[in-house]
Amino acid sequence: MCCCFGNAGPAGPAGPAGPAGPAGPAGPAGNMSFVKVTKTHTDFQIAATQNDIELFQLPAGAILETVKQKHSVAFGGGAITAYTLAVGIAASLEKYQSPFDVFQAIGDTVIAVSGGKFCENQAAAVSVRAKANSVGANLNASTGGTVDFWIFYSPAV
Repeated sequence: MCCCFGNAGPAGPAGPAGPAGPAGPAGPAGNMSFVKVTKTHTDFQIAATQNDIELFQLPAGAILETVKQKHSVAFGGGAITAYTLAVGIAASLEKYQSPFDVFQAIGDTVIAVSGGKFCENQAAAVSVRAKANSVGANLNASTGGTVDFWIFYSPAV
C-alpha cells in the first residue's frame, strides 16, 4: 500500500554515518589565571585626595580579562564624604574598572566586576594599579577600609 494513503510500513535499517564535520576553532592558549590582592585604607594614605598604587605585574603578553572588586570594610573617616577605587595602568588609571564606591555600606552583592580583552605589552610586564579618590578630606584622614581585588588574566604561552 502506498504510504501516502495509509499506514507506513516498518522503518528500514539505518544508513551509514555521514562524513565528519570540520574541526572547531582552537581553544585559548594557556590557562586562565587570577591573582587576589587585599589592600587597606593605609595603603592609599597620602596628604592628597588622589593616589594610585600597584596591585600586581601583568605578565608580558598576557591578556587581562576581568577585574572584580569587593570591600569588606567601608572606606572613610574624618571629614571624608566619598571614597572610590578604580583599576587601570599608569597611563589610564580607570582603563580596567571605573571608580567604584567603597564608602558605601558593605554587602554580599556590593561588588564591582568589569571585563574586556586587554593586552598591554607583548615583551614586558605592566603594572596594574588601583587609584583611590576621596572627597571632603585627604586620603590620609581615612580611619578604615579593606578591599579585595581579583584580577583574571590569560598568560601568554
